[in-house]
Amino acid sequence: MRRLIFLLLVFPHLALVVEAQEPRGWRGLVPLQATRRDVERLVGAPKTPGGSTYEKDGFSVYVDYSDGPCEKGWPYGWNVASDTVTSMLVVSKNLVVVAFAKDNKKYQRIPDPHVQARVHHVDHDQGVDIIVDETDDSIKGINYIPTSADEKLRCPDAMNRLPAGRTQADVFRKFDAYGDLKPTHERYRLDSAAQYAVQVPDSVIYIIAYAGREAWSGEAEARAVCARDYLMKEHRISDERIRAIDGGYRGKAEVEIYVEPKDGDLPLAMPSLRPSKVKVIAQNIAAPCNTSRVSIPEPK
Repeated sequence: MRRLIFLLLVFPHLALVVEAQEPRGWRGLVPLQATRRDVERLVGAPKTPGGSTYEKDGFSVYVDYSDGPCEKGWPYGWNVASDTVTSMLVVSKNLVVVAFAKDNKKYQRIPDPHVQARVHHVDHDQGVDIIVDETDDSIKGINYIPTSADEKLRCPDAMNRLPAGRTQADVFRKFDAYGDLKPTHERYRLDSAAQYAVQVPDSVIYIIAYAGREAWSGEAEARAVCARDYLMKEHRISDERIRAIDGGYRGKAEVEIYVEPKDGDLPLAMPSLRPSKVKVIAQNIAAPCNTSRVSIPEPK
């Protein structure tokens, strides 16, 4: 088996070779082990105070840091302390491919879902994601990520979010999204989703509801269920074609609607607030459907 080798010219006097035998991480910074202090000791202060973008020797380094250990209801992250590195994207305008053997089976080839002709070559065992523009075989960046052996540290709520063989729905292709609306306005948005779904055979409507920074206990779930029940009663859509999802919490209450093929891309909840950062203003009282939520009419 030929090894996949990228030879990158950064400066006339400096070359970097990325291959299977290279030590993990970048310049000694290893995801899930290195900390913000380690990064800033190596590359200096971030471009903006408290930020996570750095410049060093012609490199731009974009670091993702953990915001804390695992928490129930938080579908992201790793069980590591706050300010631990979880991934690093290293980019330089001077990166040029000199040699590129594409037949190494250790690297999984994954087309970029957003940028045409851009491909990720990922070695999960080494924790390397090499991003290549196939129009000219130029390297756009190298992303250092946790390895397959690190999966034991992934948070339980972040595991298995996507069933095998499914891909995440593109958030930019959602059908609709809205915040708190008057009942009549929310019904209009749901009516539009129902009318569109009727035109898409074998489609499923996903309703992902988020509660805000201050919320009733069970508010997000109640809002999603209210919307689902309205569609079932008013538009006679079967429950098999509607998914009501408790999305967790965001800065403000919000509803997202996706209409996707039955076995197509799967929308995932993307909360932005940990449950521990939310003020619950009443326990065991679900948000009612008849105030700022969907008003479900009585059966005729």
